[in-house]
Amino acid sequence: VEQAGEHDHQRQRGDHEEPVLDSVQDGLTSASETVDGVTPVLAALPDLIGSNGTRTWFVILQNLAEARGTGGLPGSYAVIHVDKGKVSLLTRGSDKEIGQNTDMHTTGLPATFVNQWGPLLNDWTDFNVSPNFPYSGRLVSNEWTHFSGKKVDGVIAIGQGVVQTMVAATGPDGQKVGPVQLEPQ
Repeated sequence: VEQAGEHDHQRQRGDHEEPVLDSVQDGLTSASETVDGVTPVLAALPDLIGSNGTRTWFVILQNLAEARGTGGLPGSYAVIHVDKGKVSLLTRGSDKEIGQNTDMHTTGLPATFVNQWGPLLNDWTDFNVSPNFPYSGRLVSNEWTHFSGKKVDGVIAIGQGVVQTMVAATGPDGQKVGPVQLEPQ
């Protein structure tokens, strides 16, 4: 009788273990996919935050409601300066202020790219119609230099989902990370 009871207990436990094991395996697979997706960002992070010297970035917000090759319709922008993790806002604006009444400056871009996208490269709101972000980024960098007389080290494009995640992580005033309140220096 005792042996039958142990067998029944093992069978019952086994019936419940399979869904639990499946759930754990699904969780591990999901975590692995997340880590794989974040790994390139983590590798670039020291350079992005100025650990290896100061950097100036042109950050463009893309409205995902109107699709473009690199994400969405370019809208607001910010130019930020980073140095050893400290981020400073240099300027900000909208698509109405930059690239108006001028052809995009295609300096440094291959002729095949310029010929392929032709007239679409003449309008700030269409600079990112191509999915080739390095080339679209070059267009933005060129346009910013022409507009402001200043150079940037690179271009970062983000959509509303990234902004939503950043606000959720730091609060609307950017002063908290999770439950920790950051003190201004």
